[in-house]
Amino acid sequence: MEPVSFIGKVPMGSVHGRVTEVTLAAARTGGSQTRPYRGDDLMRGEMLDPKRRRRSIRLQDFDYSSPGAYFVTIVVHGRLCLFGEVADGEMRLNEIGKLVQGIWEGLSSHYPHVQLDAFVIMPNHVHGIVLMDDAERDEVRHGLPEVVRGFKSFSAKEVNRVRGVVGQALWQRGFFDHVIRDEVGLARIRTYIEENPGKWEEDPENPARRASRRR
Repeated sequence: MEPVSFIGKVPMGSVHGRVTEVTLAAARTGGSQTRPYRGDDLMRGEMLDPKRRRRSIRLQDFDYSSPGAYFVTIVVHGRLCLFGEVADGEMRLNEIGKLVQGIWEGLSSHYPHVQLDAFVIMPNHVHGIVLMDDAERDEVRHGLPEVVRGFKSFSAKEVNRVRGVVGQALWQRGFFDHVIRDEVGLARIRTYIEENPGKWEEDPENPARRASRRR
């Protein structure tokens, strides 16, 4: 399949992003995931409940620094709700949540080939679309895992500073990623991100929902 180009329109509301032009990768899914969303279910607008397992499904021989659009989910260690609360279907960030938001928004200044599309910070996890552009630069081109690792490291350091702790884990190990294959998939994922706060009660990362399912 030949890559296709598009001009993306970023949803508004509690979701942030920017309009950009990128080359979408071929239809493949992969990543180091902490919650097993399946790419094919995501493309149908469905999400699966998480299971108690961690496994690496990163695509062998796939260049995660190649131009394309990538959907990522990063979950707080222990699923603690550190970033705020959902009220009336809207995410209300606390001081820590705003700090994490600022670090996410600053990724492009650390990684010039990275642009950010739709994203949302939930009480205990982050969803976002990361765009790798195809511009040629002299700087080292970091892959998606390095970009996510940088975000996790920067944010953990700052959050621990605000909380007055040292060396405490902020995020779960690894992350989930999905290589977005076309405009249809991009639109579905943007919609999922935009609507995420309004569906918090059914969110598999919601501790209250998880507790009720164990009863």
